[in-house]
Parts: sequence; structure tokens; C-alpha cells
Amino acid sequence: MRLKVPLFYLSKIPVITVLLMIWHFICGNDAYGQNFIPNGDFEQFDTCPNKLGQLKLAEPWFNATYPESEYFNTCSINDTTSIPTNYFGVQQAQSGSGYCGMYVAQTGGPPYREFIEAKLTSPLSANVAYNLVWYASVADISSCFPASICVYLTSDSLINYTTTSFLTAATLIEQQFCNPENIVFNDTSAWVKINCCFIANGDERFIVIGNNYSDLFIGCSGDPGVFQAAYLYIDNISIVEMPTQTVHFDTAVCKGQPVPINLSKLIEEPGNTNPLFVWNDGFIGAERLLVNENIYTITVDNGCATDTLIIELKHLTDCPEVFYIPNAFSPNNDGINDFFRITNENITVLNFEIYNRYGKQIVSVYDYLSGWDGNVNGNPADVGVYIYNLRYRTNISETFQEKKGYITLIR
Repeated sequence: MRLKVPLFYLSKIPVITVLLMIWHFICGNDAYGQNFIPNGDFEQFDTCPNKLGQLKLAEPWFNATYPESEYFNTCSINDTTSIPTNYFGVQQAQSGSGYCGMYVAQTGGPPYREFIEAKLTSPLSANVAYNLVWYASVADISSCFPASICVYLTSDSLINYTTTSFLTAATLIEQQFCNPENIVFNDTSAWVKINCCFIANGDERFIVIGNNYSDLFIGCSGDPGVFQAAYLYIDNISIVEMPTQTVHFDTAVCKGQPVPINLSKLIEEPGNTNPLFVWNDGFIGAERLLVNENIYTITVDNGCATDTLIIELKHLTDCPEVFYIPNAFSPNNDGINDFFRITNENITVLNFEIYNRYGKQIVSVYDYLSGWDGNVNGNPADVGVYIYNLRYRTNISETFQEKKGYITLIR
């Protein structure tokens, strides 16, 4: 679970003051402790790369199959393997100064795949929840857009230097995570984040990244019948344990002002999950309007771990209680001042009534936001002066009051 910003998006709320925002949570992989991926950001290297096919410089990464993948770093003085400019295009590192690259798909011709592999820093523990994150970016040299890139966690190494296409020991795969269908690689300027969670079997000891799908099943979007290939940059790979998190939000608003909440926009959950949000008052869901001063506790079950959110809504006591009532309106359907509406701040309008000059009530309005359209029983009211009687409740002092005045109807 990751905290997103802004904390609240409170459109159309005139008075909002965020008193305090506290989250017992740090946005970053280190927040969860050990990263089981060695050199997952490709920052460690023996020597600067100076030609293609030098993934082995970023130990302990190596090629799982015969084709050799690339290592890129800003330290390289060779435009072939440097960053941001290299043989395959122009791309800054997602973080730091290094990343790797590989061919992952093609259209036409014999199958050709590259896979990178590394041994985890230690085996994963059975029945423990982990979060897997990695970033990919399609290179400028790509003549088609790949539909899939996957991470495979295996019980043993998948090394097979006799193949130039697919993994031949797929039975060793314990876990497989590919980019979701809604995540595509068609932007050569952006890094795409893939975020997954899973429960470990306890036999995961190696990580392999590549595309083991056939072109017929998941290929490369481009011109059919023409040989095309897709090359991806890969960076910032992490597997960390997912401890239970508790996130606190404290905010204060003027009493009576609703606070729209959408937890799915505030909290980033792994992309392969469909989290369930359960509130302590029985409400289920990510979206709702909070009105009452209260402490709300929400459990978030994403299928891997259960997190807790605490939202404390407080009411301010120094908010102004005012409203604006126009003295004229012109219901002629020109889109300008066609309705008699009351604009309020920290006041709850209950209803208002309209009387003609003889004191006869002709309209009663309970939807003050819609207001009066200048009609009486479906017919246009006469031009002239009318009397309104407004009933309202003050939100801070919680008193019921009335106000009378005049409104002029002009056509």
C-alpha cells in the first residue's frame, strides 16, 4: 500500500483547513525492509559498459538464455551503452545512473527472446506476503510495441544457453507476474510501473525477467507480416515483505461541509489486487462523503495483507456563517441569472417560500441549489417584486432562523 498525494481533493468546498496529516508509513521500498532483489536498480557494476551484451557487469545479474542483454550506465563514454543516449534510444534512468535492456518480442521471423536472471538475496518464506515492483520503458529502436513483460520467480536457475527463444525449464517457475492488460508499453518517453503482491510458496530462490509467451498468443502490435522487434529498458526491481500498515489522516473542515473521500485515489494498492475497503460504521467501499465529526477506521484487504486507515474528521469553530441572496433575477433562458438561488457558507438552507405582492404563497422550494426558475405551476410568473421567506440552520451555533426579503423578477 502506498500513500498518494494530494491527501484530499476537495473541489467546490469553500472553507477547508488541513490541520494535520500524519502517516505512519514511508513511501519507498526501504520502508518495508529488506529488498530480496540484488542490485535491483543496476547501480552496482564492476566496470563501465563499453559495448553491447555486457549485462554481466551488473553482478549478480546474468543471461538465462544464449542471447545477451545489455547494461547501460551514465559512466560509459560510449554512446552505445551510455545514459541517456545509447544504441537503442534516449532514456534517463528511472532512478540512479543505470538500467538494463532486452529484446522481448517480435513479429515475423524465428522466435527470439532475451531473459535476465539473478539469485535472490535469500529464499522467500512460505505463506508470507510480498510486494513486487519493477519499471519498464520501450526503447526508441522498437518497431512494434510489446504486449507483455513478465517476472518469473523460480525454485532453481533457468540457465539454458542452447536456446535463443523460450525458457525450457518452465516447470521450475513458482510465481509469474506480467503487466496487467491495462498497462501497455507504447510510450518511449515514460517508465511504466508494475506493482504486484503475492503469497510466497517458500521455494522462490531466483528471479527471471522476460517474455515467455509466443508471438501468436501475445506478440507485438505493429504491421502484420513485417519483421519487427520490441526492446525494453528495465530498472528499479524490488521484492519486499508486506507488513501490515496503519495510515493516519487528520483533517478539519467547517461544520456542515461534506468531505469527499476516494480511498482508491489516496492509497496505491498492488495492481493485481481488488482491495476491499470496510469502514468501522459498516460502510463498504472506497468512495463516500464524510459529514459528521468522527474517527473513521477502515480496513483494506488486498488479498495479500490487511492494512488499516484511520481518518479523523474534526469541525472548526471559527467559520463564518454567511449567505448571499440576490435582489433580482431574469428567467429568460439566456443562461445568465435565470434562477433565484441562495449561496451559503456554513449554513444549511432548509427551504424558502415565494409570495406575491398580495401576500399569497405561490412557490415553495426545498432544493435551494436548484432555486426558483421564475415559474408558477408551470407558467411564467409576472414581472415584478416578490417576497421570499428563508428558513435555515446555522451549522456552528446550530440555531434555526428565518429571513425575509424582496426579489425582483425581470424578463
